[in-house]
Amino acid sequence: MSTIINLSKIAGVVVLYNSSYSVYSNIASYVCQVEKLYVVDNSTQPNYELIELLSRENKVIYHSFNGNKGIATALNWAANRAISDGFMVLLTMDDDTRTPHGMVHEMVNFWNQYPRQIGILSGHHHTRPLEDFKLDKVSSKELPYTLTSGNLLSLEAFQLVGLFRDDFFIDHVDHEYGLRLNRAGFSVVEMKNICLEHRLGYTQQITVGKHVLFTYGSHSPTRLYYFARNGVYMVRRDFKENPRFAYTVIKELTKRWIKALFLQKNRFERIGMLMKGINHGWNGKLGEYNTGEKY
Repeated sequence: MSTIINLSKIAGVVVLYNSSYSVYSNIASYVCQVEKLYVVDNSTQPNYELIELLSRENKVIYHSFNGNKGIATALNWAANRAISDGFMVLLTMDDDTRTPHGMVHEMVNFWNQYPRQIGILSGHHHTRPLEDFKLDKVSSKELPYTLTSGNLLSLEAFQLVGLFRDDFFIDHVDHEYGLRLNRAGFSVVEMKNICLEHRLGYTQQITVGKHVLFTYGSHSPTRLYYFARNGVYMVRRDFKENPRFAYTVIKELTKRWIKALFLQKNRFERIGMLMKGINHGWNGKLGEYNTGEKY
């Protein structure tokens, strides 16, 4: 059974990256649900209006890396700071995610009754407004991994399993950590009745006349590189142990390849970055991407 926790032992972290002023409404949905909120800024262009507004919150501790050090470094900083401040659990959030009222309290009640040792307890991710959902009876399922945002992370598990992988920088950081928690005997659990609103970033649409056929997310070529590189690295390392993850990576890579080839601008740059990511992942070349390197 998981260690019993109480609300006074829960801190939170939100990672900013060139965030707009509007993300404050997302942060406001959960800052009141934790004892302390670490705001870690990875921005290359900090939003000083947002920073000033956040500084008025007495629960907020702001930390800037003065540049983008990646999601893993931000999470590691917050987790280690929370441990030194005496917390047992860390709520991890992206700046584009909004939580329902009372989420942390409900998750803690579930946590304290769960029969197995929890490493991460997550809500259910979607892109529809929270108003579209009605909280149903408590239901859950165990997963091999989950997304970073909207999680309660056991800091006891963090100390045993180790840091998030800084050399991944971004993409698959959460997948790798969930798989590592599972190997160490910790459960990754999703509460399906906890609905997190995850707002898509930049999107593109396919239209015929005035009719929208479908909408899809569009990541930068650099994000495509990290997705391909870290995914291929994990597939090569863990194929025998996690063949289902390999299938997932291959399927998602195929989707991104098709979108880059047929649906998006800068197709040759995107295909080139996917190829570079696959090459580097297969050869175990990790770390922050060097934009000056020739392919």
